[in-house]
Amino acid sequence: MSEVFYWEKKTTEIKTYKVDFENYLDTGETVSTKTVTVVDSAGADATATIINSSVVDGTGVKMVLKAGTVGETYTVTVTIVSSNAMTYVQNGELEVIAL
Repeated sequence: MSEVFYWEKKTTEIKTYKVDFENYLDTGETVSTKTVTVVDSAGADATATIINSSVVDGTGVKMVLKAGTVGETYTVTVTIVSSNAMTYVQNGELEVIAL
C-alpha cells in the first residue's frame, strides 16, 4: 500500500503535519520507531533544513516543518517500523510557496 500526500507552506511558516498509518496497522499493532527524511528536487538531503521535529503520535508521525526555498518542491519520506516488525513507508511532496 502506498499513499501520497501534498502539502504547501510559506518559507517563513512553521507548520505541523501528520502522516497517519492507521490503515496499515493491524488491530493492537503500534508504531515502534519512525524516520523522516527530506530531499530537494536535485536529490540533496534537506532533512535538517525542513524538519524542526518529529514524534510518534498514536498511529502516525507528527512533524513540525520549517524554512525551505520558495519555488522548491521537496520529497518527504516517512518510514515506520511497527510493533509486529513490519516496515511501512509513505511519500509525499512539500511545496514552498511565496509569501
